[in-house]
Amino acid sequence: MREAALRAQMQATEEILKAQTNLAEVTEKQLVIGTVSRVDVTSQRTLVSNSQVDLFNYERNLAFARNQLAVLIGELPSSADIAKFDLSTLHLPAKLPLSVPSSLVRQRPDVRAAEAQLKAQNAFVGVATANLLPQFTITGSAGAAALTSSSLFGPNSALWTLGGGILQPLFQGGQLLAQRRGAIANYEQAAFQYQATVLKAFQEVADALRALETGAQALKSASDAERYAYETLDLVQQQYKLGTASYLAVLYYQNQYQLAKVKSVSAQATRFSDTAALFAALGGGWWNREGPAFKPKDIDSEQRSK
Repeated sequence: MREAALRAQMQATEEILKAQTNLAEVTEKQLVIGTVSRVDVTSQRTLVSNSQVDLFNYERNLAFARNQLAVLIGELPSSADIAKFDLSTLHLPAKLPLSVPSSLVRQRPDVRAAEAQLKAQNAFVGVATANLLPQFTITGSAGAAALTSSSLFGPNSALWTLGGGILQPLFQGGQLLAQRRGAIANYEQAAFQYQATVLKAFQEVADALRALETGAQALKSASDAERYAYETLDLVQQQYKLGTASYLAVLYYQNQYQLAKVKSVSAQATRFSDTAALFAALGGGWWNREGPAFKPKDIDSEQRSK
């Protein structure tokens, strides 16, 4: 979206620069015949130079955006083959929702990860609780052990193994209890983390829906302002060429149109960005998506094919 907006702003600036250059040439001709002053010419040339600076800045930021896209897809900026993105070729979905079911938030990767972490910590609590119980095995056979053959069949020889398994949790009771308390604390932390993740997800969805609701109205108003500013500028320029309007009026309406044009492009780009934000807030969309939204490249297989 940033690349598309920068391209649109570059195109608008190029159109404005062309109009400013044409007017500068007309002003210089009028200076020769004495109908304008030298200040009018230098002022117009200042506008031309400022627009050229803006154009260079757009080109630089566009190059930065392209390089960032290359890195995001795992390519070198110098060799990445990325399509160009223009606002004129982008299209919004046919229907944008004003409300979505809350269950769609559960498909977000961060919500799923927090839920899995909560289940894992709950399992750790169960393991720590089970460790408090004696650990021994009951079999159908009996055994005996002694240092000498005379005491092999003594009354104490058959109880050492079973007794050790029963008494072991008692001797380690402090450590096992501490481990269980730690597991419970980790579970509580995971529960609060899960709650915070879900609340943040709902906030992002609510923000995106609100932005979509107001974005359409803002775009319409910005487009109307751009159209009216252009019509006004064209009329004033015609009057200036006929000598019925002052040069200060031309400068004023040039600035007004430039501001209106930039706002219109920004509103259009914001509309697309808000739509993309809703996709991200819902973990990929507002439909019941199956499977991952993105499958990374298999670098090993790609290298083997080369």
